[in-house]
Amino acid sequence: MSAAPVSAPTIATSDPARPNWEGKRRGGKFGNRFFLRLSTSPVGRAVTPFFLFWVVLYFLAAAPAGRRASFDLARRVGRGGSAWARLRFAFGHYFTYGAMLVERMALLGQGEELFETERFGEEEIRAAAEAGDGALLLTSHLGNWETMAQLLSCIDAPVTLVMFDGVQPSVKAALEELSRERSFDVLYTDGSPAAAARILAALSKGHLVGMMADRLLAGRGVRLPFLGGDASFPVGPFSVAAASRAPVFQVFAMRRGSYRYDFHVFPMGRLKYANRRRKQEDFERWTAEYAARLEEFTRADPWQWGNLYEFWEEPYRG
Repeated sequence: MSAAPVSAPTIATSDPARPNWEGKRRGGKFGNRFFLRLSTSPVGRAVTPFFLFWVVLYFLAAAPAGRRASFDLARRVGRGGSAWARLRFAFGHYFTYGAMLVERMALLGQGEELFETERFGEEEIRAAAEAGDGALLLTSHLGNWETMAQLLSCIDAPVTLVMFDGVQPSVKAALEELSRERSFDVLYTDGSPAAAARILAALSKGHLVGMMADRLLAGRGVRLPFLGGDASFPVGPFSVAAASRAPVFQVFAMRRGSYRYDFHVFPMGRLKYANRRRKQEDFERWTAEYAARLEEFTRADPWQWGNLYEFWEEPYRG
């Protein structure tokens, strides 16, 4: 993957409204536990694609909002020229998303021995951990972000993944069955100042903190050109980064086949305001750099995009 351009796109606004999303993983208690059991046995993993096929067909029919979001993404990445092309894209999109959920369960329950991984730039994070500084790892709802946190277990530093507390109880109960095998802690957030203070405390203790930077939960944001339209990105992660003075990295855990992942790391350095009276300019520059990298990875493999809601301000009209 080549380096993303770092020049900032044109900034449209600086205080957009919260986007229309609920942040909940769907699925009943039985379905989640069923796939949890499949993920923890060799025979179950072999037959998982068969069952996923039927689940995907169901959700394509029963989740029109997600289907429309997938169609929109297909158009933006040049794969939605016809109704049939959009439907095929959406099927692959849903199937990939489901496969990553199942593999996430397998990783938490069975460990890394099931997985083939290649790591690019991980030594940068390792050096920060050895210095005792902690690090802020900016990730996204692209690829398998919880897998990223688990893969960091080889580094001698505590890992904390910041997550929005919007997971349905049935899904959370199934995942909690594997919590004893998880090598990282979870810090649930609602985007409030109190949550930001807990994140800063973890960084001050030398934790590697993974934080999503692609969904606006609360507070201020930046609207950027992204995949042919305007989309809002939060400034909160960058505010935390500047306040902590910890080194910052963009990270992506991308699926490249069944139980095969690439882990990419791109350093951003230690973020510091150029002028505290004009912080918004720094937020715009930092967010634009992150969004450019995210766009590059999304174009390369759009089926791993996990924001199945109206992410953009307006529908695609290209």
